[in-house]
Amino acid sequence: MVWTLQPDGTVDFVNQRWMNYTGLTLKDEIDEPTRPIHPEDLPRVMEKWLADFASGEASEDEIRLRRSDGEYRWFLVRTAPLHDEQGNVVKWYGISIDIEDRRRAEDDLRRQKEILQKIFDNVPAMIGFVGPDGKIKLANREWERTLGWTLKKCSYKNWTYLPNCILTPSTARRF
Repeated sequence: MVWTLQPDGTVDFVNQRWMNYTGLTLKDEIDEPTRPIHPEDLPRVMEKWLADFASGEASEDEIRLRRSDGEYRWFLVRTAPLHDEQGNVVKWYGISIDIEDRRRAEDDLRRQKEILQKIFDNVPAMIGFVGPDGKIKLANREWERTLGWTLKKCSYKNWTYLPNCILTPSTARRF
């Protein structure tokens, strides 16, 4: 969705896609430009916009915008000023890109990662992952509890020989 603002920040254009999405007319946007913004996002968005507007610099933000049916979706909003030869802003250009699907995928991935981390940390067996450089990249709680080493403490050592060793509490202390 595309829109433009006059140098003072007044809306002067929204494209058809914007009007179709929001269900608002250009006049509606001019009269109340913050109307589609989620009420919880509005204070943060306005604070950021006023700072970016005052600086005359391009900006980027992620906000929720209300669709014509009342549903809110996440958008990446980018604004960029057009300056004249003296450096004065003569126009602001904006674009809003729907990122709802990306945000949902990120949330799903974060939840899956949390679940896997809980499983990994609570498996009653020592698990450690060694990177190609021979350094331990990941170790579960059982590893740390059994050996008494935190991941940080043992991450500087080269462990390429570890798979060939059988560690017991008495032999592990030698390493």
